[in-house]
Amino acid sequence: MSFTVKKSRVRRPAFKRFTLSILVAAIILVGNTGWSADIATWGPTGWSGTAASPLAAASKDANLTSASLARSGLTGTTSSSRYSSSGWNTTANYLTITLTPASGYTLNLNSGSLVGAWGSSGTGPGSYVVYSSVVSYTTSIGTFTSVSSGQSANQTINLPSSGFNSLSSITFRIVGSATTVSGGTTASSGTGGPSYVDVTGAVVPPAPSAPTASAATSITSSSFKATGPRPPRRPVIIWMSPPTVALLRLFQDTIVLMSATSLRPMSPV
Repeated sequence: MSFTVKKSRVRRPAFKRFTLSILVAAIILVGNTGWSADIATWGPTGWSGTAASPLAAASKDANLTSASLARSGLTGTTSSSRYSSSGWNTTANYLTITLTPASGYTLNLNSGSLVGAWGSSGTGPGSYVVYSSVVSYTTSIGTFTSVSSGQSANQTINLPSSGFNSLSSITFRIVGSATTVSGGTTASSGTGGPSYVDVTGAVVPPAPSAPTASAATSITSSSFKATGPRPPRRPVIIWMSPPTVALLRLFQDTIVLMSATSLRPMSPV
């Protein structure tokens, strides 16, 4: 009996070469996208007695170290419906809203908003003008209108689309008008304030550090072992002359021919 076994070359597929690219995802939370979320809120419920100054936000973004509503020059007054104060008859007295993010974080408030519901007594201010530390309180960014019976509906002041991003902190200053809702003169004893305040925007985490390259390290080894799925075997083509019965067993990368009668391993092909 004679036969010829032709074995195709068993190849392990070469490792594919991949180029690893580190993609630093820019977190665009506000800015031109207009996306924003509530980051600090006061009210609209829970008012009683004379509210403290400063007063921490009822809810705030976890990455704000502080969010406070405070009086400057104003006097706190008792109210069960709003953060009430008197002394609105001069622009030297005002409310402030201050937001400070955690270390390394910044505020992105481009196209964010300041939302509020405001009320006043009959001799309190008829409106409230809002300024910002971003422009050193020189230019108003909007005005809230008050009502003398209850509280106004929620009103929104949209923040500018530029100049309010990457802030380490911000303070809004809110000044009462010199005239009342009915057009009279705001009195020093006149009271007023917000029942609800909400700031929308984003608190942005620090940018990830840029990857750094290290010098190549020489690795010397006498052997190594590759792990992972084994590659598929290539087909084996066999010519046998004269025809006979044989068994082939693939052991690792070696084809072992075995006699059909003895089933004893023969020399590897």
